[in-house]
Amino acid sequence: MKNFFSFVIKNPMILALLFIAIVFLPNAISAPPEGVQRQYVATIGLDLSPEGIELSILTHVSRNSATYNETYIINSATAESIPRALYKIATVSGRQISLTHATSIVVSEQIARQGLHNFLDYFYRNDTIANDTFVICAMNSTAKDLLAFEKDRVNSTGYGLEELLAYNSQNTFFVNSDVENFYKGYFSPTKTSVVALATLEKNTDNEQVLQGGGSSGEGASAAQNESKRIKSAGTLGLLKAGRLVDTMTEDDIFGYNLVNNQTHNIYLRINNFSDELFENATVDFNIVTNKVAYISSFENGRPVFTLNSLVSLALQSATADEVKKEYFLNSVNPLSQKMKEAVVQKLRGSFSSFMQKIIANKTDVFGVYTTLNNQHKKEFQAWLQNLQDPENFLAYVEYRMNPNPILTT
Repeated sequence: MKNFFSFVIKNPMILALLFIAIVFLPNAISAPPEGVQRQYVATIGLDLSPEGIELSILTHVSRNSATYNETYIINSATAESIPRALYKIATVSGRQISLTHATSIVVSEQIARQGLHNFLDYFYRNDTIANDTFVICAMNSTAKDLLAFEKDRVNSTGYGLEELLAYNSQNTFFVNSDVENFYKGYFSPTKTSVVALATLEKNTDNEQVLQGGGSSGEGASAAQNESKRIKSAGTLGLLKAGRLVDTMTEDDIFGYNLVNNQTHNIYLRINNFSDELFENATVDFNIVTNKVAYISSFENGRPVFTLNSLVSLALQSATADEVKKEYFLNSVNPLSQKMKEAVVQKLRGSFSSFMQKIIANKTDVFGVYTTLNNQHKKEFQAWLQNLQDPENFLAYVEYRMNPNPILTT
């Protein structure tokens, strides 16, 4: 015993551990699981209602079992504000609402057109939800419908909106659609942001959702009884001063990707092509990487915005009326001068179409203002002040695109 007390005196940390165990361990053992007192939100949905707002939350409920199963349910409430709607849900469910694990905020198209800044303010100020939480707009449906789809999908496959949005931000449109980036664009000189879009359609083939997955949940909408699937989730909406003004098609997204240094592994097709190797060919490339440099200048008092890009291509397939045998020789480069010209023409055409859309909407989504202001601030600001409509400055800039395609493999 003497040796024990001597050991404890020489190691005071033992006393601290004993104190913690005696004081806190009994309460920790007897306390109910946090899942009984809290409901952890995975996705938040916002729709307009006559009362003001309809807020829906997709939460997971843990069940005691050997496999630790989680079931996702939907709760919703209408109120004059988001905090009031959360309070109503808590009073009905009998559990505190935790936003700590929320990964996505779904808004309806009506909310996006009215102004996202008025609805994301609560979440931006809330310390329990991260500013990198994804934001997605449900097109042609309610946010609640998209949550109902996610509930069925995650209950049956374990795969929800978070994974979908993360994939598209890294592999489709190469920009983060989240709360932080929305406000960065909203408070920028051009007040321009983008938001991810999702469109649902009837699911007649039971795709994307496995049969028999999930329970109906609390507060679920009638739309849950009708199986749906995502028709499109790889496009973006253009936001001006926080409001949705237009949507970008897949072709627009391709043009947008051409001005983005993060772009990689996107699809490029050249149709009706003929040279010394092919006759009337359809050639498919993978744009492996896209290294872009923005250069601005003033010529005759007019700003010129130039994009120089190094486009690394990998040939994926070619189908043609006739293919010469030289095409299969390792020593022959299928990216002939004529092919390069066809690729350059295709890239410039896509860029031109994309620019027409953002000029029409006055949405500077890739930093024309920032580049001109950083490289020629005094001259640019003087030119800007002389415009009758400074917000429409994109229409008066001359754009030049100089892509340099090379073959990697």
